[in-house]
Amino acid sequence: MRHRLFLTLSGLFFLIPLIGQQTMLFSVDYMTNNNVVQNINSTVKQPALSPAVSFMSSWGIDATAMSSFIANSDDSLKNFSTETDFVLGYTWKISEHFSIYPSYTRFVFSRNSNAFNTMFRRDWRVDADYHNRIVSAGLTSGYLSGQQHTLYAMARNYYMITLNKFLFRNAVLSIMPEADLNFGNYEYLNLYYIEQLENYSGFYNYMLVYSKSLRRYVISEMIRHPGKNGKEIINEYLENKAQDSFKLTGLSLSLPVTYTIGNFGINAGLYIMLPMNQPDYLSGDPLVYFDAGVSYSFDF
Repeated sequence: MRHRLFLTLSGLFFLIPLIGQQTMLFSVDYMTNNNVVQNINSTVKQPALSPAVSFMSSWGIDATAMSSFIANSDDSLKNFSTETDFVLGYTWKISEHFSIYPSYTRFVFSRNSNAFNTMFRRDWRVDADYHNRIVSAGLTSGYLSGQQHTLYAMARNYYMITLNKFLFRNAVLSIMPEADLNFGNYEYLNLYYIEQLENYSGFYNYMLVYSKSLRRYVISEMIRHPGKNGKEIINEYLENKAQDSFKLTGLSLSLPVTYTIGNFGINAGLYIMLPMNQPDYLSGDPLVYFDAGVSYSFDF
């Protein structure tokens, strides 16, 4: 979800310099899975339907409100919960090709949301982008806070392909392939799991069910140390790994496509996340998901 919101704001970044008036954009997107800082909650799919409204001004300020109805995202991993994101940003155009975009996002969750999804409540970030006809690249740094907190960064390379008058005189086809290198650490996740083990008796079984490597580790440690129980072994394991350094955490590939006819737009995208340097209790499998949506914009 955070990734989709970033792509939405990236789209606004390209639109703002082209308009001399204010613009409203209404959209609805459907995504086949949900992620939190590139981590999937479990093997249960969490598709999400997300309506949004965005305001873009000619002086650089923009704002977005987006609600997401996420399936299988309560504590039982069977029912819907909701997340609403409020974003405020400003595009500082330093030169014709270079811009800086500071933004703030506030996350609001329904009461039945799973604790994993609600770790973070705020996101402060800065995006810097350079683009011309040949090269498009950007850097991002940000800080997530809430029940846990973490720093993250991203280096991205992308290319905007625009075909005007595609099929119709007032139609535009836009394709933006992108590759991102993601940086951060997993200390927040280790601390989250330690907290869950302390507060919820059933969380021990949850970790064993969804992590084969952790299950094998617990069995081997119980054989080596007959006096220890599984919960103690996992807790010691997490405490030993709790402190983590800033490092490369993954590669993301995306291929969003947008087709607009006048004020109406249709979009679709493929997203692939390749985790790197993850803790042993995470699977490390590639994350693949799709999204599709429609939009309508008008100027005033």
